[in-house]
Amino acid sequence: MNRTDLPMMLNIKDTAEMAGLAVHHVRQLVKQGKVAYITSGRKVLVNFDSMVDYLHAGDSVSIQSRQEPQRHLQENVVGKVRRLG
Repeated sequence: MNRTDLPMMLNIKDTAEMAGLAVHHVRQLVKQGKVAYITSGRKVLVNFDSMVDYLHAGDSVSIQSRQEPQRHLQENVVGKVRRLG
């Protein structure tokens, strides 16, 4: 696999700057699962190609892989309290 085959992954702040969006808006898109992302500890890395696709298509973009991280987080939620560890 070439380095050029790897997706461009950016933190939320850099994604917002490159896309011309507010940091809060990028966080909302991630939270709503509208763009592909991964987490590494507390750090969120957004797939910038996914962000570009979203910006071109709007809300009609569907990303299959985004559902798995959300299910994982929901398993650790009891009421409104998130279980750590």
